[in-house]
Amino acid sequence: MEDQIALELEKFENEIVPVSLKSYKPMDIEEALEDLKASDAVFKVFYDRDDNMRVLYKTSKGKFGLY
Repeated sequence: MEDQIALELEKFENEIVPVSLKSYKPMDIEEALEDLKASDAVFKVFYDRDDNMRVLYKTSKGKFGLY
């Protein structure tokens, strides 16, 4: 099983790039929205004040969605 997983990961080796993560800081949804609006990113992953992981994203129609 582990060999199969390693082979699958090798297929994506050139497509998956490491990213640096900023330090953990809970955010209000409004703060995350302002961050996203001010950036060129299409989504933002963050922890809310209740320690839930959230994803805020831009839609193709210029609106925002939240998971």
